[in-house]
Amino acid sequence: LGWTVLHKIMLTPCNEKLFDILTRVVLFDYTIVDNLGRSVMHNAVWGDKPNIVRKIHLINSEIINIYDIYGLLPISYAALLGNQQLVLLFLELGSNIKGGNTISPQAITKFSPMVKNLIKLKIDLD
Repeated sequence: LGWTVLHKIMLTPCNEKLFDILTRVVLFDYTIVDNLGRSVMHNAVWGDKPNIVRKIHLINSEIINIYDIYGLLPISYAALLGNQQLVLLFLELGSNIKGGNTISPQAITKFSPMVKNLIKLKIDLD
């Protein structure tokens, strides 16, 4: 998949201490994406790691607006997963809420089972 060490950490049940140690000891390029165009921020969403999302944002605030090859942002995945806490966090951090120019037909097929999770989101944006 073209993952870096940080990509892998986001999807394992590791604790934040390992993330903290690695980010202090090793200089990472947080904008590196895997073969699907996903950044470590995308993977932090899949791993449901809001504290690490905040830490990555402090290191590189632009990473929340990196689109993957499907035209989806990390906030898009949080919404598809029905994760209200992460959606609100991304809004607080200033995430773009517009999708890419086009969402590929592969994405619609791949993520259509997750669309049911959008109903769970009850976010009052007022």
